[in-house]
Amino acid sequence: MRFLVKIRRLPLIAFMIFVFSADGSDQGLGPSTGKYLYTEPAPSAQGGIRGTIRRPARAIVEIFASPASNPKKLFRGTITGRDQQSFSFTGLPAAQYDLFVLHNNSCLEGLALSRDNDTLTGNDKLEIKRTIEKSEMFFEEKKIHRIEGQTGHGSQARAFVQYVRYRYSVDYEGNAHNYPRRSLKLVILKDVGPGWQIVRAREFDVRFFKKGGSFSHKYSDKLNRIRVIDSVNELGNLDL
Repeated sequence: MRFLVKIRRLPLIAFMIFVFSADGSDQGLGPSTGKYLYTEPAPSAQGGIRGTIRRPARAIVEIFASPASNPKKLFRGTITGRDQQSFSFTGLPAAQYDLFVLHNNSCLEGLALSRDNDTLTGNDKLEIKRTIEKSEMFFEEKKIHRIEGQTGHGSQARAFVQYVRYRYSVDYEGNAHNYPRRSLKLVILKDVGPGWQIVRAREFDVRFFKKGGSFSHKYSDKLNRIRVIDSVNELGNLDL
């Protein structure tokens, strides 16, 4: 599985593989092997999730489910249907799951960033922004799409962050590509006083994209805390 690792030890290139999309507009950097980067379905678990995203009416590129209480685990869903808008998960242990959906040049997510009410102050958010901007200098641009947490020494915050590198870079085989690279990550921070420090991160998706292309993000509570017990939770048609 794509497990949480300390930022300074993240061997980015070792966990990528370069793949051309059918239309050439996006070039995906996916996992080198799902055995190590994703959580394997539990053979004895009867739980699952199934549904269809009707709106937006776009083909799903990737979809993941992560337990709301343990983002260390990440299950990869199966995309089905002629229009590639349906999905399913099997072998899920009992838990509440958040979904992350990737479309071409956009994403939808229902990640639970905080168990409690968000109490971050304006100063907290400013300090967190500065911390993230100084992290991972390989990427030239960082954008915080969403952030929640608690204020105070020793408290934690989580942020869903987009990292972009515009200059050329190489894939896991060492081949150079003159395309920008975008990485989407869940970043976990702690107030160590003074200031905030990144303690862990999980990369959901990384891929090259066409120059000049835009990327949009949207949060949907319909993708948040989906309960799974011992059967498949049928979500039906989703309008997100």
